[in-house]
Amino acid sequence: MWAGDDLVVSRIRADLAGVDAVTIVTRQASGEEIGRLSDVPVRPGQHEILNAFSADHLRSLPATRVHVTVTAQGGSREQTLAEYTLEHAGA
Repeated sequence: MWAGDDLVVSRIRADLAGVDAVTIVTRQASGEEIGRLSDVPVRPGQHEILNAFSADHLRSLPATRVHVTVTAQGGSREQTLAEYTLEHAGA
């Protein structure tokens, strides 16, 4: 991320077969939630999701590990489809 950036986009790959919508939760290593997108629609045959964050918001975070979890409803329970860990170096 550069000083003049407005947006940071991450590419999230997952097995989305049979899934109509997902939830993407982003947390700091402390567990503090820093972003949640619910009911993100998924097209048949889709294999990735682009997730955009405000660069200003990311610059305000301390250096930390960032955990991204993608889930979907599978019947009566929530199913984890993908988990990622990103290293955020801070501003």
